[in-house]
Amino acid sequence: MTVNHVQDRRQMRSASWWGTFAIVVIYATVMVSTNDHFAILDDESDSIAIAGRPVGAALRPFFTEVGYRELHPPAAEILMHFWLVTTHYSFFLLRVFANIFFMAAVLLISKSAERVAGRPAYWATLLLGFVWPFAFQFGRITGWYCPSIFLLSCVTWTYLGIIEDRGKLPWITFGIASAFLVWSNYFGFVFLFLLMADFMIFHQNLALKRFRSFLIVVAIVAIAFLPLLKVAIDDVSANVAFVEPWLNWKNEIAVLGYPSFALFGSAAIAPWFLPLSLPVFLSVLALFTAIWFSRGRRWFVYFVLSMALLDIIGNINIKRVTFMLPWLFMAIGTALSSHASRYSRLALSAIIVIVLFGWIGILSGKHYATANLYEPWGKVADVVAQDARRGAIIVSPNHSFFLYLDYRLGLESNTESADASFLGEDLYRSHGYTILRPDNWQTWAGQLRGKVVLVNGSGILEQVEEQTELNKALRLRCHSLGEYHAAPDPAASWKAQFVENAPILAYRTSVIWYDCTR
Repeated sequence: MTVNHVQDRRQMRSASWWGTFAIVVIYATVMVSTNDHFAILDDESDSIAIAGRPVGAALRPFFTEVGYRELHPPAAEILMHFWLVTTHYSFFLLRVFANIFFMAAVLLISKSAERVAGRPAYWATLLLGFVWPFAFQFGRITGWYCPSIFLLSCVTWTYLGIIEDRGKLPWITFGIASAFLVWSNYFGFVFLFLLMADFMIFHQNLALKRFRSFLIVVAIVAIAFLPLLKVAIDDVSANVAFVEPWLNWKNEIAVLGYPSFALFGSAAIAPWFLPLSLPVFLSVLALFTAIWFSRGRRWFVYFVLSMALLDIIGNINIKRVTFMLPWLFMAIGTALSSHASRYSRLALSAIIVIVLFGWIGILSGKHYATANLYEPWGKVADVVAQDARRGAIIVSPNHSFFLYLDYRLGLESNTESADASFLGEDLYRSHGYTILRPDNWQTWAGQLRGKVVLVNGSGILEQVEEQTELNKALRLRCHSLGEYHAAPDPAASWKAQFVENAPILAYRTSVIWYDCTR
């Protein structure tokens, strides 16, 4: 190789590095500056509260009780605990934790695509990960989601090193990453099973050659997960017990169909708003065709199988489909760089339509299927915190509201015994506040005196219903001082028709003030 060729390669690597750096910096700036434009969701609120506990307290439920009933083990909360302590529980930095993991995930899955389909696939996947409308909305959810995305990208990247037979290092990193994955997400076992099946079916000679390494990795993951085994079985069994044994097609359309559509079109496009949703739907079909005839087919199949199993076990929702983003990006990125120009052009055309219409939905903000990203809990907490300081009784079932309220009252670090963003009646009372949940309201509602503030919103069905009944009871004996309603639910009528056991509220944010001095 001549000196000029060496210099040219160095210049290309330097340009590539600076190009990647520029893209990441721009994306990080956009994400961090827009984090507070989207409301913190209920899952995020509880993860933050759990992460605020000391590490020993966070681990104890997994060794002595039944976990957190959120179908994920504690690794992400432990990592976030150190983040919270380091950042002094900064509200501004809560989602930066997720931003870092998501950006790292996109970089790793882009490097994975490069291993499969060359440098063009790297750039295609990198840009795709950072302009994908759904990722812009949900690639910032803090807690356990983005660490799971990162770890799936990590095990995929190291797995590709294994099948290239690069020695022992890929096996070591794969084993470590796999152990962290199953400590962050029980569903990680599904991802690992699919990768190991790929290894045994499509790389049989290498599997025989490295069978000892394979067994060692299996042993490492099994031993690492052993302390969580009992609680994992209890958690998963309890969750599966709620899955209906028969297929309700209406419910299936909503439960599987909407998250699947949003994964491509973003949550900013309601499926029933056809001027935006129909072009996206048709483009997705074209994209699937292009992927099928490219080197991304295998990753697309694994993506579909993962989605199907997540639905079968009754855990699919718009937040949990974020786990699937790495393999979706991998499939699309390799399709965009396909040697079959006809299909790469088809993929590019489909992606342009999907991304363009998704961003039209986001920027217009008028066609969301759900208002959860824009529920004004911060503004509500500003007002209600003043009521709490003046001695009002606050009652709410909403986890997001409690997180914002905790921060407004300066209680964000008082999470030693919390298992959710509601820190407990005793803790609030020790600081001079009366803050309650509507649980068993019939036993204490008659004793409420003075100013009472009811804050209602989406949440656990039973608690939302209890809050609604409490409101009816207080309306009969107390004087209404005023009401505030925001975030009308655009899908309320569709939920009533298609979704079983879903809390249906005309407004996803409601505050009612009562004077109960009589």
